[in-house]
Amino acid sequence: MPTTAFGDQIPQLQAAISHLPYDPIPDDGIHLTLGRIGDTETTSLRAVHELLGAIRAGMSTAFDLTAIPITASRGAVRYSIAPWTPLLALHAHLAQATAGAGLGLMKPTSHLRPHVGVAYSSRRCPAADVRTVLAPLRKLPPSTLHVTKVDLVMMRREADAYRWDTVEEAPLA
Repeated sequence: MPTTAFGDQIPQLQAAISHLPYDPIPDDGIHLTLGRIGDTETTSLRAVHELLGAIRAGMSTAFDLTAIPITASRGAVRYSIAPWTPLLALHAHLAQATAGAGLGLMKPTSHLRPHVGVAYSSRRCPAADVRTVLAPLRKLPPSTLHVTKVDLVMMRREADAYRWDTVEEAPLA
């Protein structure tokens, strides 16, 4: 299966849907979320350090994913991601480490639906309009993503985008 540079496709995809009520995700905001560990107001620095130690103790190895253009839901236009197996294993490890650090429970791994968004919508858009625009884009070649680390971030919502500051990186072996 041919692959292309992931970042090269995103401007094309965002331009194609620019007339629809979606807000493009900025280049530096493209991400794949694995879970949330807590609220920044109530999560102690000590718990975060415990979490980082637990994460690093059992970290998996780096792996490749394939980003498959493009699908949509009521709230987002996104890439599907495959295979799920390494992400599910990583999520399970992160969830166990989070619970072990006393930070509560992440969503169960069985609920994870890995994806990379390119645009979000807080407004309604007829599904037929989105399907029509996305049909030719679904023929774009898949992209290979090299997953080499997990970032622990402090996330916030700004205007029409999620933004974050990286607290710590945990490299995958």
